[in-house]
Amino acid sequence: LVVGALYLSKPPPVSSDNGMPFWNAVFGEARRALQEAERQLDPAQLVKAAELIAKARQVTVFGLGGSSSALAQETQYRLFRYGITVSAQCDPYLMRMTASTLKPSDLVIAISATGRTREVIEAVELA
Repeated sequence: LVVGALYLSKPPPVSSDNGMPFWNAVFGEARRALQEAERQLDPAQLVKAAELIAKARQVTVFGLGGSSSALAQETQYRLFRYGITVSAQCDPYLMRMTASTLKPSDLVIAISATGRTREVIEAVELA
């Protein structure tokens, strides 16, 4: 929601003689990815997730690997700015140790590109 309209609207035509003929393809693909993500969102589930986050005593975000670790850190940075007590764990041992200390009023957000990352699944099960 924070992304500016500059990145979501169609860019002006770019001449291919400026050395960047890939410009439209890169931004076009980004727009298509955002549109597909929006199409898959269930507004009721999104509201439910926001309510769970808002009510949690603390939020812990688990992510392992390149993009999942980066997204876990980004989630921490975003939620922190809203005053939510949040930490991101990207190390499998720290995930397990953190999971073992969580209380019923805490919330885990697990990020996985495949949904099958064994270490993340084990930490969530432990939580």
